[in-house]
Amino acid sequence: MVSRRNKQLVLGGLLVASLTAVIILITLPAPRQLEAAPPEPLAESQPTADSYIVLSWNDLGMHCYNRDFQDL
Repeated sequence: MVSRRNKQLVLGGLLVASLTAVIILITLPAPRQLEAAPPEPLAESQPTADSYIVLSWNDLGMHCYNRDFQDL
């Protein structure tokens, strides 16, 4: 049978070892951060002669759904 003293020594040793590992890991330098590449410029879009108006409708069953928008 393992004595109480031996259990305390093992637990104390584990505590010291884990604290030492934490301190070592905290003091290590952080990995170097990579910088993102600069964004590429977007191609210019050519305007068209047509005029459009885009409308949208959401009928997805929202919890506050109001079919005729009477009570906004």
